[in-house]
Amino acid sequence: MYTALDLFHRSEERFPEAETWMDDIANRLRTTNMSESDAAKKLRRPNLTEGYGYAINPEVAGRFRDDLQNPNAILIFESSLTGRNASEPVNPNPDAWAVTVTGEIGPISSLRKPH
Repeated sequence: MYTALDLFHRSEERFPEAETWMDDIANRLRTTNMSESDAAKKLRRPNLTEGYGYAINPEVAGRFRDDLQNPNAILIFESSLTGRNASEPVNPNPDAWAVTVTGEIGPISSLRKPH
């Protein structure tokens, strides 16, 4: 997902808007060698059977990377929201996994850095 988000950022000079982020990156996911059902799983958290389970940080959505106050801001993260294109402030669960705007991956607690 990060690669698709980064490709979107490179072409549009901003991250996708919160309301459409999954829709916006879907065509940037590498799925040509996958069945339709396997390709649909690219945006689904592996431990879920229904829904998606990822959210974008609304403080980053729609923004240019260099304009962010925190250059290590959380971009997307595991969420209890399961709807497509979910958006919410960064999950307070420190064990939830996340990806920063620079592509670092890990538990939120290890990725949070001071401004």
